[in-house]
Order: sequence, then C-alpha cells, then structure tokens
Amino acid sequence: MACSSVIAAHPYLTLGDTLVAVAHQHLPGESVDAAAARRFVREQLTDFDGELVDAATLLTSELVSNAILHAGGAILLGVSRLPEHVLVTVADDNPMLVPKQRPVPDPEMLAESGRGFQIIAGVADDFGWHTPPGGVGKVAWFTLRTAGR
Repeated sequence: MACSSVIAAHPYLTLGDTLVAVAHQHLPGESVDAAAARRFVREQLTDFDGELVDAATLLTSELVSNAILHAGGAILLGVSRLPEHVLVTVADDNPMLVPKQRPVPDPEMLAESGRGFQIIAGVADDFGWHTPPGGVGKVAWFTLRTAGR
C-alpha cells in the first residue's frame, strides 16, 4: 500500500503498534475526485481540530488534482493516523517516471509546477513523492503534525 511505503521510508514515521489507523479510498481519476477526496479526508479526521482538517483537505485537493492532471488514471488515496502526525498519500499507477525525491524542495521545481506544490510546501510539515516498491506509478504525500497544534 502507498501509506506503508511512505512510512517505511521515513525515520520518524513507524509502522506497528504506533499506527493508529489507516483508511483508503479508490478514485477513478475524474474531475470530481478532488471533492470526493476532501470529503473522505474530512470524514477520517473528524476528531481533530478544524485547522488541521482544513489544512489536510486543502493539501489533499492539491495532490489529487495534480494526479488527475498528470497521471490521468485511477488514484488510491490513503489517510494514516500516527501518534504525532497525519499522513495523506495519493498514489497512481501511471508508469511515467518522476524526478527522484529531493530532501528539500527545489525552488526551481516549485516554480515550474505551478502553485500546488508551493501551497503544499508552505502548509505541510513534510511532503514528497517517490516510486513505490515494484517501480510502477508514483506516491505523492504530505504529513501534518497533530501534537502541539
């Protein structure tokens, strides 16, 4: 799953008994999917404060819209609740290669890709993208810190 591949690649996100909940939704990759994705994320985070939920839905909308625009196919949306973070992943199975993830967002990449990644970089505590195990498709993701908000 997309969520577990992101968690496995991060030093501060761990699987096992620290994983509170994971929910997934398949989306067909249509123009209405961003709204469906926002509703799904909002439903998964009902017990968090409005600021975190608003940030999560905004960033989810950006990632899903980007996947619809560039991948052009089905999307797997994931929401993972960890003790100190919410992780949202958007995965597609488009074989088009993506640039390797950079530890710090490249300003040139942000300028070229439109406003979406600028918004994500400004709001998320962390974000990135990678090719999942198996080498097909992409996973774009962001985290929001839940502790101390």
